[in-house]
Amino acid sequence: FIIILIGYFIFQIVWSFALIFAIPLIIEHDLGVLDSIKISLSAVFANLGGLVVLMLAGALIALLGTLALCLGIFIAIPVIWAANVFAYKQVFASDDDRTNMFTRQPAYGSIFGN
Repeated sequence: FIIILIGYFIFQIVWSFALIFAIPLIIEHDLGVLDSIKISLSAVFANLGGLVVLMLAGALIALLGTLALCLGIFIAIPVIWAANVFAYKQVFASDDDRTNMFTRQPAYGSIFGN
């Protein structure tokens, strides 16, 4: 039973690594399922260290949110999702996105307040 449980956890970790960028790739670039999984896997292997740290930090945040009387999980889940979106933007950002990432954009295209 323990071996099956360990195998399940290893499969779950590999599967979550494989699919971390697959759904955003399908939505943003209109790719097929298999193509998005292949691209996601290649991006994961190219950035393995950072994504391991991201997954461990997400697990720690989820654990702390659960320990906080299970109410902290309502804060932890959006924080984890935001970190995943930030990681996706870091891995798949174009050069234009990288240069404008931390510059203040005017609201609604106006030039006032700059």
